[in-house]
Order: sequence, then C-alpha cells, then structure tokens
Amino acid sequence: MKFLHDDGLAPWLEALMAKRRVVAPVDEGGCLLFRPLDNPQNVVLDRSAAVSPKWVLLPQTEELFRYEKSVDPESGEPRVRQQVPSAPPETVVFGLHPCDMQGVDTLDQVFLNGRTRDPYYAARREATAFIALACGGPQDGACFCHWTGGGPAQAPGADVLLIRLGKGYAALPQTELGEALIGLASTVENDIDIEVQSTCTAAHEAMGTAPDIVDAEQRFRDAFDDTDFWEQAAGPCNGCGACTYVCPTCQCFDITEETAGNAGRRIRTWDSCMSAGFTLEASGHNPRPSNASRWRNRLGHKFSYHPENSGGLGCTGCGRCVRACPSCVDIRDLLTALMERS
Repeated sequence: MKFLHDDGLAPWLEALMAKRRVVAPVDEGGCLLFRPLDNPQNVVLDRSAAVSPKWVLLPQTEELFRYEKSVDPESGEPRVRQQVPSAPPETVVFGLHPCDMQGVDTLDQVFLNGRTRDPYYAARREATAFIALACGGPQDGACFCHWTGGGPAQAPGADVLLIRLGKGYAALPQTELGEALIGLASTVENDIDIEVQSTCTAAHEAMGTAPDIVDAEQRFRDAFDDTDFWEQAAGPCNGCGACTYVCPTCQCFDITEETAGNAGRRIRTWDSCMSAGFTLEASGHNPRPSNASRWRNRLGHKFSYHPENSGGLGCTGCGRCVRACPSCVDIRDLLTALMERS
C-alpha cells in the first residue's frame, strides 16, 4: 500500500497544480473554505471546512448563456446570436471529507441520473477529480455521518482516499484516475494494511452508536398532517436559510434573465426552500406560509422525498446546518422526535 510522508504533501500538490486547477481547504480570517489553491503551504487539513466544495460542481451563481438580438440587414428577419460558456477547467478537489463526497453522490443522483441530465453540471463533474481525506472520528459534536449510512473513513466515489497515519497518509486509489494522481506523488510502498484497517475501525467506533432511522420515510408520511408536531419542531427557526446554503446536498436554484437593450444573459443562482418567498405565487398564495411548513418540506426532502425518488438519503450528516443555525435548531432533534412520535 502506498504511503505519503508529510514532507511529500506540498510537492504532490505542486505537481497536481501543474496539471489541473486544485481546490482545497484554506483559512480565510479564521474560517476554513474551499478555494482555488495558489500556494500548497496554505492547505489546512486538521479541521472541517465551514462550507462544502459543492460550488465546484454547482456554482452559487453561473451564467448559462448570453444572447444578442439583431435584425438581418438583407431579409429584415430577426436573429439571435447565442454564446455558451467555455468548457470548465480540469479540477482536483483536495481534502474533502467523506460526508462531502457523499454529498457529491447525492448531487449526481439529481443532476445526472434524474429525469433530465443537466449539461452544465455534467461538464463540470466530468472535469473534476476528488481526493478525499478520511476523518479520525467526529470532528465535533455536530457530526452524524454514521446516522445516514456514511462513515468517517469511507468515501465511495472519490478517486483517492487519504487516511492519516502517524507522520503521513496512506493513499488508497479508488479509480484509474486516482492511480494516475497518486503517480504524481513521491510515495513509498509500505506494509500498512493492518494499520489502515485498525485506524478505520477506530474512527467508526469513535462515532458511537447511531439510532435506527430506517423507517424515517414512512414516519414522515404518518406525521405529514400533524400541524402541532411541525409547529413545535420548528419553533425556534427564524427562516434565515443558513442551513440550506452550507448543506452539501441542497440543490434548489432560481433562473433569471438580465437584459440590457438587445443583449442579455440567463443565470442560475442558489435558492433556499427555507425562504418565505421560495413558494410564493404571483397570486399572493403561498402553499408553505410558515417556518413549520418549510421545515416539514426540508426534513421530508432529506429523509422521504429524495429516498423515494433516488434510493438514498438526502442528508450526509456533515453537521454544518447544526453549526450554522443562529437559533440552535438541530436536525437530529427533529429526526429523533419524528422517530419517537407515537
């Protein structure tokens, strides 16, 4: 099994940067964020990023196309010239945790394997490689990946999985591309299989015992019309939507037109189902007029609608919504209350 010493990390990143754009966690004013890397020494791997690298595949704001209207000088017929975005850069997302890799799988289910394949997402996904970093256990009290079928040391879908061992990392290729990426590093062959296995086992055991949420989909259906339950569950929520913007799996978006004279562009931007205006209709009617109704939709999407449509949970247990909520709403409390509801 290949082993990468700590002093080989920066040279590996430099080699990756020579081949592709590298996006990695860096410290910006005390906040860890995934950013395009310009200096390998800036990478921080000892704590969780505040926001997932979802934006690499689904930018917070993206231009879908530009257009310009004119009139053919000979025929007098109107014509439209359209300009589409250039191909996305080949990218390596480095140092994302297993929960964020699980988030990529969830986005794939929606944008690649749903009823309509999203060409913009597909192009970026095709151009992106992932080098994931296993966790040694929960990063803090908010982590709950083991509730949702994940784990701190499992990242299916990643091209490479790094596991911290002493003064370096075990580097496990999981795809042919991963083999090629590891080939750019100065690794050594080590007999560390047993150590890797024991480290992964210890990481999973450190997460503790997860509650049984197998019946969450049916429990949600049973509680759908229980207004009192949802009012109580969402009581502290102020509807700010922070949970949706830090979530690695939320994919709601809005599409708008910006015009100036005969030219314009169509853009897609993230939106939040926790916003009061998200479902507001032109008539003034809002089918989800309260925080309680919006929380019901959010919890239902994660644990009922998405499983029904795609076969997997829509939550990775990353805990970011717990950390970000200014009202201290904990999705685990809502889920537990749902499972315990008689």
